[in-house]
Amino acid sequence: MKKIILNPNKKNIFINFLTATFAYLVGIIYNRGITLELHSEGIVYNNQAQELFISGLINPYPQRILAPFLGSLLNITTQQLNLTFIFIFLLLFNFYLNQISILTRLILSVAFATTMPVIFSMNFGGYPDIVSYTIFILILFFIDKDYLPFILFLLLLLTREAYLIYLPFFIIYKSYKSKQNYIINAVGFVIPTIIYFLYYLLAFKLASTTPGDVWDYSFYIQPLSSNIFYWIESYKLNYFVGIFSTSKFLIILILIVFIKLSAKQKAIYLIFIFLTLSTSLVCGDLSRCFSPLIFSLLLFPEKLKFKNFNTIVFILFCFNLVSPKYYVWHGGKLNYLNDSRLHFLDIFKLF
Repeated sequence: MKKIILNPNKKNIFINFLTATFAYLVGIIYNRGITLELHSEGIVYNNQAQELFISGLINPYPQRILAPFLGSLLNITTQQLNLTFIFIFLLLFNFYLNQISILTRLILSVAFATTMPVIFSMNFGGYPDIVSYTIFILILFFIDKDYLPFILFLLLLLTREAYLIYLPFFIIYKSYKSKQNYIINAVGFVIPTIIYFLYYLLAFKLASTTPGDVWDYSFYIQPLSSNIFYWIESYKLNYFVGIFSTSKFLIILILIVFIKLSAKQKAIYLIFIFLTLSTSLVCGDLSRCFSPLIFSLLLFPEKLKFKNFNTIVFILFCFNLVSPKYYVWHGGKLNYLNDSRLHFLDIFKLF
Protein backbone atom coordinates (compact mmCIF):
# COMPACT_ATOMS: atom_id res chain seq x y z
CA MET A 1 0.00 0.00 0.00
CA LYS A 2 2.86 2.38 0.86
CA LYS A 3 4.40 1.74 -2.56
CA ILE A 4 1.03 2.32 -4.25
CA ILE A 5 0.57 5.65 -2.44
CA LEU A 6 4.09 6.98 -3.02
CA ASN A 7 4.60 5.57 -6.53
CA PRO A 8 1.16 4.88 -7.91
CA ASN A 9 0.84 2.63 -10.92
CA LYS A 10 -2.11 4.25 -12.69
CA LYS A 11 -2.81 1.18 -14.80
CA ASN A 12 -2.91 -1.10 -11.78
CA ILE A 13 -5.11 1.30 -9.81
CA PHE A 14 -7.50 1.53 -12.76
CA ILE A 15 -7.65 -2.27 -13.11
CA ASN A 16 -8.31 -2.72 -9.39
CA PHE A 17 -11.01 -0.06 -9.56
CA LEU A 18 -12.71 -1.85 -12.46
CA THR A 19 -12.40 -5.24 -10.76
CA ALA A 20 -13.92 -3.91 -7.53
CA THR A 21 -16.74 -2.25 -9.49
CA PHE A 22 -17.49 -5.43 -11.44
CA ALA A 23 -17.45 -7.54 -8.25
CA TYR A 24 -19.81 -5.05 -6.59
CA LEU A 25 -22.24 -5.32 -9.51
CA VAL A 26 -22.05 -9.12 -9.41
CA GLY A 27 -22.86 -8.98 -5.71
CA ILE A 28 -25.89 -6.77 -6.34
CA ILE A 29 -27.19 -9.06 -9.10
CA TYR A 30 -26.57 -12.18 -7.00
CA ASN A 31 -28.29 -10.58 -4.02
CA ARG A 32 -31.15 -9.35 -6.24
CA GLY A 33 -30.63 -5.72 -5.33
CA ILE A 34 -29.57 -3.61 -2.36
CA THR A 35 -31.49 -1.77 0.31
CA LEU A 36 -31.27 1.85 1.38
CA GLU A 37 -33.68 1.16 4.23
CA LEU A 38 -32.48 0.87 7.80
CA HIS A 39 -33.14 -2.52 9.37
CA SER A 40 -33.69 -3.53 12.99
CA GLU A 41 -30.54 -2.62 14.98
CA GLY A 42 -29.36 -0.62 11.99
CA ILE A 43 -31.91 1.99 13.07
CA VAL A 44 -30.10 2.15 16.42
CA TYR A 45 -26.75 2.93 14.80
CA ASN A 46 -28.30 5.52 12.52
CA ASN A 47 -30.01 7.20 15.48
CA GLN A 48 -26.62 7.40 17.15
CA ALA A 49 -25.23 9.10 14.05
CA GLN A 50 -28.08 11.62 13.98
CA GLU A 51 -27.84 12.46 17.68
CA LEU A 52 -24.05 12.30 18.05
CA PHE A 53 -23.29 16.01 17.83
CA ILE A 54 -26.64 17.02 19.31
CA SER A 55 -27.37 14.81 22.31
CA GLY A 56 -23.97 13.16 22.56
CA LEU A 57 -23.74 9.40 23.08
CA ILE A 58 -27.06 7.58 23.37
CA ASN A 59 -28.18 4.08 24.28
CA PRO A 60 -28.20 1.21 23.57
CA TYR A 61 -24.79 1.03 21.79
CA PRO A 62 -22.78 4.12 22.81
CA GLN A 63 -19.56 2.08 22.69
CA ARG A 64 -19.81 1.17 18.98
CA ILE A 65 -19.15 4.68 17.84
CA LEU A 66 -16.97 4.58 14.73
CA ALA A 67 -19.59 3.87 12.04
CA PRO A 68 -22.12 6.35 13.53
CA PHE A 69 -19.32 8.93 13.83
CA LEU A 70 -18.41 8.54 10.16
CA GLY A 71 -22.06 8.72 9.14
CA SER A 72 -22.55 11.85 11.23
CA LEU A 73 -19.35 13.43 9.94
CA LEU A 74 -20.29 12.79 6.30
CA ASN A 75 -23.96 13.65 6.92
CA ILE A 76 -25.22 10.39 5.42
CA THR A 77 -27.19 7.48 6.82
CA THR A 78 -25.26 4.54 8.18
CA GLN A 79 -26.63 2.42 5.33
CA GLN A 80 -25.34 4.86 2.71
CA LEU A 81 -22.03 4.62 4.55
CA ASN A 82 -22.17 0.81 4.34
CA LEU A 83 -22.88 0.76 0.63
CA THR A 84 -19.83 2.99 0.13
CA PHE A 85 -17.68 0.77 2.34
CA ILE A 86 -18.62 -2.34 0.36
CA PHE A 87 -16.79 -0.82 -2.61
CA ILE A 88 -13.87 0.34 -0.44
CA PHE A 89 -13.63 -3.19 0.98
CA LEU A 90 -13.55 -4.81 -2.48
CA LEU A 91 -11.03 -2.25 -3.71
CA LEU A 92 -8.70 -2.83 -0.75
CA PHE A 93 -9.16 -6.56 -1.27
CA ASN A 94 -7.68 -6.18 -4.77
CA PHE A 95 -4.79 -4.02 -3.61
CA TYR A 96 -4.04 -6.51 -0.85
CA LEU A 97 -3.75 -9.28 -3.45
CA ASN A 98 -1.72 -7.10 -5.79
CA GLN A 99 0.96 -9.74 -6.36
CA ILE A 100 -1.60 -12.17 -7.73
CA SER A 101 -2.59 -12.09 -11.39
CA ILE A 102 -5.40 -9.83 -12.58
CA LEU A 103 -7.53 -12.80 -13.65
CA THR A 104 -7.14 -14.44 -10.24
CA ARG A 105 -8.07 -11.21 -8.45
CA LEU A 106 -11.12 -10.84 -10.66
CA ILE A 107 -12.38 -14.39 -10.05
CA LEU A 108 -11.70 -14.22 -6.32
CA SER A 109 -13.32 -10.77 -6.05
CA VAL A 110 -16.60 -11.87 -7.63
CA ALA A 111 -16.51 -15.00 -5.45
CA PHE A 112 -16.08 -12.83 -2.34
CA ALA A 113 -19.03 -10.73 -3.50
CA THR A 114 -21.26 -13.79 -2.94
CA THR A 115 -20.20 -14.22 0.71
CA MET A 116 -21.85 -12.96 3.89
CA PRO A 117 -19.46 -10.02 4.57
CA VAL A 118 -20.75 -8.35 1.39
CA ILE A 119 -24.29 -9.74 1.20
CA PHE A 120 -25.17 -8.88 4.80
CA SER A 121 -24.71 -5.14 4.30
CA MET A 122 -26.77 -5.23 1.11
CA ASN A 123 -29.70 -6.68 3.06
CA PHE A 124 -29.49 -5.37 6.63
CA GLY A 125 -29.31 -1.61 6.41
CA GLY A 126 -27.33 0.39 8.94
CA TYR A 127 -25.26 -2.29 10.68
CA PRO A 128 -21.51 -1.51 11.02
CA ASP A 129 -20.22 -4.90 9.85
CA ILE A 130 -18.70 -3.89 6.51
CA VAL A 131 -16.86 -1.01 8.20
CA SER A 132 -15.30 -3.50 10.60
CA TYR A 133 -14.37 -5.88 7.75
CA THR A 134 -12.66 -3.01 5.95
CA ILE A 135 -10.61 -2.19 9.04
CA PHE A 136 -9.83 -5.90 9.43
CA ILE A 137 -8.36 -6.13 5.96
CA LEU A 138 -6.36 -2.94 6.62
CA ILE A 139 -4.82 -4.59 9.67
CA LEU A 140 -3.77 -7.54 7.50
CA PHE A 141 -2.45 -5.09 4.91
CA PHE A 142 -0.25 -3.19 7.37
CA ILE A 143 0.50 -6.00 9.81
CA ASP A 144 4.27 -5.62 9.40
CA LYS A 145 4.23 -1.89 10.26
CA ASP A 146 5.40 -0.75 13.68
CA TYR A 147 2.39 1.13 15.06
CA LEU A 148 -0.39 1.25 12.47
CA PRO A 149 -1.85 -2.22 13.27
CA PHE A 150 -2.31 -1.17 16.91
CA ILE A 151 -4.16 2.00 15.92
CA LEU A 152 -6.33 0.07 13.49
CA PHE A 153 -7.12 -2.50 16.18
CA LEU A 154 -8.47 0.30 18.38
CA LEU A 155 -10.66 1.46 15.49
CA LEU A 156 -11.83 -2.12 15.03
CA LEU A 157 -12.92 -2.30 18.68
CA LEU A 158 -14.68 1.05 18.34
CA THR A 159 -16.71 -0.52 15.55
CA ARG A 160 -17.63 -3.67 17.49
CA GLU A 161 -16.07 -4.85 20.74
CA ALA A 162 -16.56 -8.52 19.84
CA TYR A 163 -13.33 -8.32 17.81
CA LEU A 164 -11.47 -8.36 21.12
CA ILE A 165 -11.56 -12.14 20.66
CA TYR A 166 -8.85 -11.75 17.99
CA LEU A 167 -6.34 -10.13 20.36
CA PRO A 168 -4.20 -13.29 20.76
CA PHE A 169 -4.42 -14.00 17.05
CA PHE A 170 -3.17 -10.54 16.04
CA ILE A 171 -0.28 -10.79 18.51
CA ILE A 172 0.80 -14.15 17.08
CA TYR A 173 0.13 -13.19 13.45
CA LYS A 174 2.04 -9.89 13.61
CA SER A 175 4.96 -11.58 15.36
CA TYR A 176 5.09 -14.16 12.58
CA LYS A 177 4.70 -11.74 9.66
CA SER A 178 6.96 -8.96 10.96
CA LYS A 179 9.41 -11.27 12.72
CA GLN A 180 9.15 -9.14 15.86
CA ASN A 181 9.19 -10.10 19.53
CA TYR A 182 5.91 -11.49 20.90
CA ILE A 183 6.13 -9.32 24.02
CA ILE A 184 6.50 -6.11 22.00
CA ASN A 185 3.47 -6.98 19.90
CA ALA A 186 1.49 -8.07 22.96
CA VAL A 187 2.11 -4.69 24.58
CA GLY A 188 1.28 -2.97 21.29
CA PHE A 189 -2.17 -4.62 21.05
CA VAL A 190 -2.94 -4.55 24.78
CA ILE A 191 -2.51 -0.75 24.99
CA PRO A 192 -5.37 0.03 22.54
CA THR A 193 -7.42 -2.66 24.32
CA ILE A 194 -7.00 -0.82 27.64
CA ILE A 195 -7.79 2.49 25.95
CA TYR A 196 -10.94 0.95 24.52
CA PHE A 197 -12.06 -0.43 27.90
CA LEU A 198 -11.66 3.03 29.43
CA TYR A 199 -13.74 4.47 26.58
CA TYR A 200 -16.28 1.64 27.01
CA LEU A 201 -16.89 2.57 30.64
CA LEU A 202 -16.99 6.29 29.82
CA ALA A 203 -19.38 5.77 26.90
CA PHE A 204 -22.01 4.03 29.04
CA LYS A 205 -21.59 6.61 31.78
CA LEU A 206 -22.19 9.44 29.29
CA ALA A 207 -25.19 7.59 27.85
CA SER A 208 -26.65 6.77 31.28
CA THR A 209 -28.84 9.88 31.21
CA THR A 210 -30.37 9.06 27.82
CA PRO A 211 -33.55 6.98 27.51
CA GLY A 212 -33.62 3.45 26.16
CA ASP A 213 -32.24 0.02 27.06
CA VAL A 214 -28.58 -0.52 27.83
CA TRP A 215 -27.12 -3.39 25.81
CA ASP A 216 -23.69 -3.83 27.32
CA TYR A 217 -21.70 -7.04 27.77
CA SER A 218 -24.12 -8.28 30.45
CA PHE A 219 -26.72 -8.93 27.72
CA TYR A 220 -24.47 -11.72 26.39
CA ILE A 221 -22.67 -12.78 29.59
CA GLN A 222 -25.52 -12.95 32.10
CA PRO A 223 -27.26 -16.01 30.56
CA LEU A 224 -23.96 -17.91 30.81
CA SER A 225 -24.12 -17.78 34.63
CA SER A 226 -26.79 -20.50 34.57
CA ASN A 227 -25.68 -22.30 31.39
CA ILE A 228 -22.33 -21.68 29.70
CA PHE A 229 -23.72 -23.14 26.47
CA TYR A 230 -26.87 -21.01 26.56
CA TRP A 231 -26.23 -19.31 23.21
CA ILE A 232 -24.95 -22.42 21.42
CA GLU A 233 -27.94 -24.47 22.52
CA SER A 234 -30.31 -21.80 21.23
CA TYR A 235 -29.19 -22.35 17.65
CA LYS A 236 -27.71 -25.85 17.73
CA LEU A 237 -30.17 -27.03 15.07
CA ASN A 238 -28.65 -24.71 12.47
CA TYR A 239 -25.10 -24.40 13.83
CA PHE A 240 -23.41 -25.88 10.77
CA VAL A 241 -25.70 -23.92 8.45
CA GLY A 242 -24.40 -20.81 10.23
CA ILE A 243 -20.81 -21.80 9.45
CA PHE A 244 -21.63 -22.64 5.84
CA SER A 245 -23.63 -19.43 5.33
CA THR A 246 -20.57 -17.21 5.76
CA SER A 247 -18.81 -18.20 2.55
CA LYS A 248 -20.87 -21.17 1.33
CA PHE A 249 -18.87 -23.32 -1.11
CA LEU A 250 -15.74 -21.20 -0.65
CA ILE A 251 -15.36 -23.15 2.59
CA ILE A 252 -13.90 -25.87 0.36
CA LEU A 253 -11.21 -23.39 -0.72
CA ILE A 254 -10.48 -22.63 2.94
CA LEU A 255 -9.78 -26.35 3.43
CA ILE A 256 -7.62 -26.57 0.28
CA VAL A 257 -5.49 -23.59 1.34
CA PHE A 258 -5.06 -25.11 4.81
CA ILE A 259 -3.49 -28.22 3.27
CA LYS A 260 -0.90 -26.10 1.45
CA LEU A 261 0.29 -24.22 4.56
CA SER A 262 3.45 -24.95 6.52
CA ALA A 263 3.12 -26.41 10.03
CA LYS A 264 3.50 -22.99 11.68
CA GLN A 265 1.07 -21.39 9.27
CA LYS A 266 -1.43 -24.19 9.90
CA ALA A 267 -1.27 -23.43 13.64
CA ILE A 268 -1.96 -19.73 13.08
CA TYR A 269 -4.72 -20.59 10.62
CA LEU A 270 -6.41 -22.91 13.13
CA ILE A 271 -6.10 -20.35 15.93
CA PHE A 272 -7.95 -17.82 13.78
CA ILE A 273 -10.70 -20.30 12.90
CA PHE A 274 -11.01 -21.51 16.50
CA LEU A 275 -11.34 -17.95 17.85
CA THR A 276 -13.94 -17.14 15.19
CA LEU A 277 -16.04 -20.19 16.03
CA SER A 278 -15.67 -19.55 19.76
CA THR A 279 -17.70 -16.35 19.37
CA SER A 280 -20.76 -18.61 19.22
CA LEU A 281 -20.49 -18.86 23.03
CA VAL A 282 -21.75 -15.26 23.28
CA CYS A 283 -23.35 -14.66 19.91
CA GLY A 284 -26.82 -13.60 18.82
CA ASP A 285 -26.78 -13.90 15.02
CA LEU A 286 -24.62 -16.86 14.08
CA SER A 287 -23.99 -15.94 10.43
CA ARG A 288 -22.69 -12.51 11.49
CA CYS A 289 -20.41 -13.92 14.18
CA PHE A 290 -18.89 -16.49 11.82
CA SER A 291 -18.52 -14.17 8.81
CA PRO A 292 -14.83 -13.34 9.52
CA LEU A 293 -14.03 -16.97 8.63
CA ILE A 294 -13.60 -15.78 5.04
CA PHE A 295 -10.53 -13.78 6.12
CA SER A 296 -8.66 -17.03 6.71
CA LEU A 297 -8.10 -17.06 2.93
CA LEU A 298 -6.19 -13.78 3.21
CA LEU A 299 -3.82 -14.66 6.04
CA PHE A 300 -1.22 -16.15 3.69
CA PRO A 301 -2.06 -14.80 0.22
CA GLU A 302 1.05 -16.34 -1.31
CA LYS A 303 -0.62 -19.74 -0.85
CA LEU A 304 -3.33 -18.73 -3.33
CA LYS A 305 -0.89 -19.20 -6.18
CA PHE A 306 -1.24 -22.81 -7.21
CA LYS A 307 -2.21 -24.79 -10.28
CA ASN A 308 -5.92 -24.81 -11.13
CA PHE A 309 -6.66 -22.18 -8.45
CA ASN A 310 -8.70 -20.06 -10.88
CA THR A 311 -10.67 -23.06 -12.09
CA ILE A 312 -11.46 -24.21 -8.55
CA VAL A 313 -12.58 -20.73 -7.42
CA PHE A 314 -14.71 -20.25 -10.53
CA ILE A 315 -16.47 -23.58 -9.97
CA LEU A 316 -17.10 -22.72 -6.30
CA PHE A 317 -18.36 -19.28 -7.37
CA CYS A 318 -20.86 -20.95 -9.74
CA PHE A 319 -22.07 -23.20 -6.92
CA ASN A 320 -22.50 -20.12 -4.74
CA LEU A 321 -24.60 -18.47 -7.44
CA VAL A 322 -27.13 -21.31 -7.57
CA SER A 323 -27.38 -21.93 -3.82
CA PRO A 324 -29.56 -19.99 -1.36
CA LYS A 325 -28.25 -17.17 0.78
CA TYR A 326 -28.73 -18.74 4.20
CA TYR A 327 -28.82 -16.54 7.28
CA VAL A 328 -28.91 -17.98 10.81
CA TRP A 329 -29.94 -15.44 13.42
CA HIS A 330 -31.08 -15.07 17.02
CA GLY A 331 -32.41 -18.32 18.46
CA GLY A 332 -31.09 -20.39 15.56
CA LYS A 333 -33.76 -19.22 13.15
CA LEU A 334 -32.91 -19.77 9.48
CA ASN A 335 -33.80 -17.25 6.78
CA TYR A 336 -33.36 -17.47 3.02
CA LEU A 337 -32.34 -13.97 1.88
CA ASN A 338 -33.89 -12.76 -1.40
CA ASP A 339 -34.43 -16.31 -2.61
CA SER A 340 -35.25 -17.11 -6.24
CA ARG A 341 -35.63 -20.04 -8.62
CA LEU A 342 -31.97 -19.60 -9.53
CA HIS A 343 -31.08 -20.86 -6.05
CA PHE A 344 -32.02 -24.47 -6.72
CA LEU A 345 -28.98 -26.07 -5.03
CA ASP A 346 -30.25 -26.17 -1.45
CA ILE A 347 -27.85 -28.69 0.06
CA PHE A 348 -29.51 -28.63 3.48
CA LYS A 349 -32.81 -29.72 2.00
CA LEU A 350 -31.02 -32.39 0.00
CA PHE A 351 -29.59 -33.86 3.19
